[in-house]
Parts: sequence; C-alpha cells; structure tokens
Amino acid sequence: MALRGNELAHSFGTAATEYDRLRSGPPALAVDWLVGDGITNAVELGAGTGKFSRMLAERIPELYPIEPDARMRDVFANSSPGLSALAGSAEEIPLPDASVDAVFSGDSWHWFDPATACREIARVLRPGGVLAVSWNLKDKSIAWMDELFAMIDEDHHPVRPPGAFALPENTVFNPPQRHVINWTRPMSPSDLVALLGTYSPVLAMSESDRARLYATSREYIDKHPQLAGRELIDVPFRTVCWRTQLSPGNDAIDRG
Repeated sequence: MALRGNELAHSFGTAATEYDRLRSGPPALAVDWLVGDGITNAVELGAGTGKFSRMLAERIPELYPIEPDARMRDVFANSSPGLSALAGSAEEIPLPDASVDAVFSGDSWHWFDPATACREIARVLRPGGVLAVSWNLKDKSIAWMDELFAMIDEDHHPVRPPGAFALPENTVFNPPQRHVINWTRPMSPSDLVALLGTYSPVLAMSESDRARLYATSREYIDKHPQLAGRELIDVPFRTVCWRTQLSPGNDAIDRG
C-alpha cells in the first residue's frame, strides 16, 4: 500500500544520512533575504538533519531547531556541532509564549497543518515577529531536469504543493512577500541518481522498484547529449522564499 500524508512526511528518516549528504540548504542570498535584520532568536520547524539550521545559526545568535523524527535528529546531532534539535512539531512547539523573534521552515511547510501551525507560531512569536518559509525546488524549466524528475514527481498535498504558501483564513499575519533565487549545484551522475532516493515518493517504493528507478535514471543520464560523459553536472534549482510578520493589533493573541 502506498504511503500518504503523515507517513510520507516521516519517511525521510529512513534515509537520513543520504538526505544530509545529498540535499542542499538554500543559497546564502536566500537565507539573507529570509532572515533580514534584528532577529536575535528563532525557531526552525522541520529542521531535519540541519542543512538549513547550520546556515541560520551563522546569522542568528540563538536558534531552536525542532524536528519530530528521532532518526533525523540523530544525524542532526552528528552533522551540526554546537546545535541541538528539539523533539516537537509545527503544531506543538516546545517553547513558551512570545519567546522568539522569528520562525523559519525550509522544505517542510507543505507537510504541516497550516491552521494549527499558524496558531502555534503566533503563540511563540513576539509582537511583530517574522514567519519565513522556503523551498528548494527542482528547476523544471530545464528540459532534462523535468524529464528526469518526472519519473517520481507527484503532489502529496494537491492543495498545498511545495513552493506555494497560502495563509489560512482570518490569519493574524500580514500578506507575505515572495522572493525567488535560481542557482545550480555541481553533482556527479551517481550522486544525482542517489538524490532521487531522498524524495518521499522514492522512499515509499519497494526495494525492487527503487532499484529499477535508479537504473532507468542512470541510463537516461548516460544517453542524454547534455549529460553523457560529464564528471559533474550543474543541477538547476530554484529557491522560493516567503516572509510575513504578525499583523499590527495582534500583540495580545489568545494564548490559552
């Protein structure tokens, strides 16, 4: 039976080490835009293995990464010296009311319940606090990237696809700003194939189906005129960023 919803969201822990090795945090320009100025402490939701956490920690003096999957937290502990990931979720943030300047989420917002998460985020934010989310998306405007990843792509949440950030009705946040950065990451053909295995549709496959996908993908790369014979391939991505703040007049949010 195919995994769906919450099961898919928790499938990444089965490949946590490879996830940390092969996935990328957002580019520095995106992180700078997301963080802005004046943030002294922050929460990061869905911290995973710490790819984004390590970049945030360079810019924010006090960071509280939160990750629900113990397997991801184990890799986080080994890969992110000086940081500690807390058990928790976007819907249950283990911090006091009005305790942080900002809340961040990288590559994870589409797995959250937005109404519950926004209430909980508003609870822990100080007046005027920032909510910033981002996704590293495959740049499918490049034909070969579209064709390669078409083998696995599907919408897990059709109303909340990765990259789309829609606040719930009667939100306490201002309309969000959007910013997009295009970039590339050099990867070997083997690592590009292995990258497929860090996405939830592939993690949900049987071992035999996964092996067939890897073989088909490597054959595609080896025969493609733009990719064949290259030691490193510039893999194109686009980081979609959103940033909003608590609306004026919501300093006294119901925190009960």
